[in-house]
This record gives sequence, structure tokens and C-alpha cells, in this order.
Amino acid sequence: MPFNAWIVLLATLVSLATLFFLFQMASVFQLWLQGLLAGAPVLMTELLRLKLKGAPYREIVRWQVLAAQSGIRTSMADIEQALSRDVDLEFLIRALRTAHEQGQNPSWEQLLAEYERIRPGSATF
Repeated sequence: MPFNAWIVLLATLVSLATLFFLFQMASVFQLWLQGLLAGAPVLMTELLRLKLKGAPYREIVRWQVLAAQSGIRTSMADIEQALSRDVDLEFLIRALRTAHEQGQNPSWEQLLAEYERIRPGSATF
């Protein structure tokens, strides 16, 4: 294969990869902007990772924004982990907000562990 053919092939592959990346970025741009404007900035690379992974990235950003608007700082990884464990995030965020309003300062992990201990529908002994 002549040298020019390799260059054309390489340029085509790079162009296709760039187009794929740009389409993926365009699809998550609105969520990125929503998070930024709501005070819960999320990384574009994190959104792309979640999207390509097949995680519910829209729901994760929605909960991240709700937490930020409630004055709670969490990471997207924390929310992703809680969703994968089928946690009622609205309950958890409200409980954390109430605890902060009462002067308590539990961590996200402590509240998550307590939630799983007393999870609705679980047998407690």
C-alpha cells in the first residue's frame, strides 16, 4: 500500500473518531450546562464515561443537581453507587439535608449505611 493511502486511511479514521466524540459531547452538553448553572458542576468526561457505560447519566445529574440545591455536596460516583444499590435517593438527600439543618454532620457514607440498615421492606432483627 502506497504511503499516500496510509495517510488517507489514517485521516479517515481520525475524522470518524472525532465525529463520534463530538456527537457524544453534543448529546450530554445540555446536562453539563444544567449542572453548571445549578451549582453542581459535572465533568464532561464523567458524563461521557457514564453514557458509554450505559449508566442512567440523566438521572444521576438530576440527583446531583437536587443535592446541590439542597446544600449537599456529593460526587457523581456516590450517586451512581447509590442508584446501583437501589437506594431511595430523594429520601436520602432529604434526610441529609434535615440532619444538616439540625446541626448534625453525617457523611454520605454514614447515611447510606444507616439507610441500608433500616431499608423499607427489609427484615430487621
